[in-house]
Amino acid sequence: MKKFNRILAPTDFSAYSDEGLRFAIDLAELFGSELTVLNVLRPDEIKQRQAMPLPSGYLDTIYRETKQKARDHFDEMMKERKHDLEVRFEVASGDPFVEIIRKAREQQSDMIVLATHGRTGLKHVLLGSVAEKVVRSADCPVLSIKPSGHKFELP
Repeated sequence: MKKFNRILAPTDFSAYSDEGLRFAIDLAELFGSELTVLNVLRPDEIKQRQAMPLPSGYLDTIYRETKQKARDHFDEMMKERKHDLEVRFEVASGDPFVEIIRKAREQQSDMIVLATHGRTGLKHVLLGSVAEKVVRSADCPVLSIKPSGHKFELP
């Protein structure tokens, strides 16, 4: 069986992402893997929320705060576990799909573990699917975690 030395776990801090992150933690513990937790910020969305121009260094502050949020979130999830995982927390800026693929290639990930949001119908058509794009484009296996309680509905 292939050994998964490096696992990438993208997160947007949603409940769906938490399910994927928990699965990635379990796999990293099982295989003794290095785990990278990645959050991708979309600068266009941050800028759209601001009525005035962004002050110098604003995005750097957001990145630092987001990286700390990822670390705190992960630590909270790990409170009950005894672990000896090597974990890196990274924040990237850009299109989530592109940045996930870039990070996986950069660190030569052996697996990407991510949760799907379970969008169907018009929402899926309009918003697309980051998970779907990652599955089609990744150089390594991608484990897609379906949200618990999500039921597939036939079109």
